[in-house]
Amino acid sequence: MRVVFFLLVFAFAFASQSFGQVDAECPEIKVLGPSRIVMPGDTAVFVVSVTPVKHDAVLQWTVQIGDREGSIESGQGTAKVVVSTTRKDAGEEIKARVVITGLPSDCSNFASDSVVIDSLIEGQPVDEFGDIDSDDMRARLDSFFVELQNNPKHSGFVQVYIDDEEGFDLGNKRIKLFVEHVRFRNMDITRFQFGVSRLGIRSMKLWSVPPGAENPNCDGCVLINGKDLK
Repeated sequence: MRVVFFLLVFAFAFASQSFGQVDAECPEIKVLGPSRIVMPGDTAVFVVSVTPVKHDAVLQWTVQIGDREGSIESGQGTAKVVVSTTRKDAGEEIKARVVITGLPSDCSNFASDSVVIDSLIEGQPVDEFGDIDSDDMRARLDSFFVELQNNPKHSGFVQVYIDDEEGFDLGNKRIKLFVEHVRFRNMDITRFQFGVSRLGIRSMKLWSVPPGAENPNCDGCVLINGKDLK
């Protein structure tokens, strides 16, 4: 009876030691995402830590942004990857997953982390008008200037649509009137930018643009910076 009891104790001790050895061979895998807010168009960095370090391990990253496959800018196969985003990814979740080969078969071999891309900061349209007379335009500009004075960190973006008879520069009477009225009201001309497009109509759209936001879409337009008009 004593022999049987001794054998059972020995077997239990051996099994416990064996399980302990298996656990000791399995590393802890953690993926850490960006520590800062990721803005649309920024890159996001993900880092994996493996403890204890397995020098012969092979790392394979996959990235998902929303419902599409993400783009790894650099670092595939290493402990750190840089993931590209676009402005269209605003509000989407980035999920980075790493799989490690070369570990014991009974060890967990993957980890992941995720981060949500911040919402896109956009400018707000304040006013839009067609080919109105000079006094009416000055009154509309005064309202626009009040909006900017109430938001002193915002800049003003002016979309100017012209017809075939108007020019793209300060020779344009409407742009010239705008600049003159800015100076008349002692506004800072460097806060303004003009995007001039030939659309066959005469119109203006006034935008208040907060810090960090890009100007409204102005593909193919001619840009005039207020700082160049000082």
